[in-house]
Amino acid sequence: MHALDQHRVKFVLWDTNFETKAVTAFFPAQTRVPHDGFLMEPYLEAHYRLVKSVDGIRIMERNDDNRSH
Repeated sequence: MHALDQHRVKFVLWDTNFETKAVTAFFPAQTRVPHDGFLMEPYLEAHYRLVKSVDGIRIMERNDDNRSH
């Protein structure tokens, strides 16, 4: 998150399938983290807007307003 802010990264490609598909396949005993325990997702929701979503892959663009500071 620090790097995204420091470098003012304009676009983020976010694969939401990792948690729903890969984690259960690679780490079957892993306890699922409740949504309020996530760090990256709330950051992205606050600082980026969704441009497009296809099959769980999100393309997000940094907000231009002051909320992203």
